[in-house]
Amino acid sequence: MELLVREGTVDGERWTKAHRLASAARDAFYESARSDLGIGGAPPPSGQWPRQWQAELSG
Repeated sequence: MELLVREGTVDGERWTKAHRLASAARDAFYESARSDLGIGGAPPPSGQWPRQWQAELSG
């Protein structure tokens, strides 16, 4: 995402898509790492934005 910003002005649609892809990659990394390490339980919160509590405040 840093490289995207360094390219210059980023429109909202492109930023949202980049953030969604980065969040999905983060979530997949944590899922894989936890599996490899044998860590059970719930994973850390998703990288999706806005967080649920923020969405609820806006609604």
